[in-house]
Amino acid sequence: MIKEMELETAANCFYVYALLDPRKPGPFLYGKVKFTYEPFYLGKGSSRRISKTLSKISLKHNPLKRRIVHKIKEAGLKVITVKLREGLSEQKAFEIEVKGIKKIGLRCEKTGPLTNLTKGGEGFKPVKRAEAKRKRNWRKAINNRTNKREKEIRAQQLKAWTPELRKRQSETISRIKKGKPLSAKNKRNLLKTMKTTEYKEKLSKAMKAVVARKKKEGTYIPPCLYKYRYV
Repeated sequence: MIKEMELETAANCFYVYALLDPRKPGPFLYGKVKFTYEPFYLGKGSSRRISKTLSKISLKHNPLKRRIVHKIKEAGLKVITVKLREGLSEQKAFEIEVKGIKKIGLRCEKTGPLTNLTKGGEGFKPVKRAEAKRKRNWRKAINNRTNKREKEIRAQQLKAWTPELRKRQSETISRIKKGKPLSAKNKRNLLKTMKTTEYKEKLSKAMKAVVARKKKEGTYIPPCLYKYRYV
């Protein structure tokens, strides 16, 4: 009887916890759950898992979480840890973890502030599959941030890219490349570009504009009479 009670107690020793960012005071409400500070990680554990989640080994596998933890420490603050539910079976803890992550939202999917790289429920059993998913979501998060930064830089460049600057750069490039033969790679790329419909349409439009300008100036010579231009 005592052994059965011990086994039951051991089976219900799991909990669901959250890590909060002390730099961002709330309140933050997600369904019936209210946080005093913004949550940035949600997990399931037992025993001392909640204290180990901020260890170097744990942070090594999640660069998003690691960056936030480092920023909190740089600000002279400590990560706030909160147990949301205790005395759970492992299966129940997994279910609550999955529901909580879905409700709050993941940063790598642009649905919320959580730095989790999976939607929860994996634990440490399917390690290879979970690790592959973490890597995919990490790359996705990096690409999202990189694309956003690239767009900002591009917008700044276009704003500063005046017609005068464009003309000056074009003249500089022409002067540098003048008299230099094209490489075999550049020739192939140029021929490939010249065969495209877009290039042909642009060239046709440019030639029509030149003909219209010359006709207006009275200097246009039809192709059939071009060989007699010096007579």
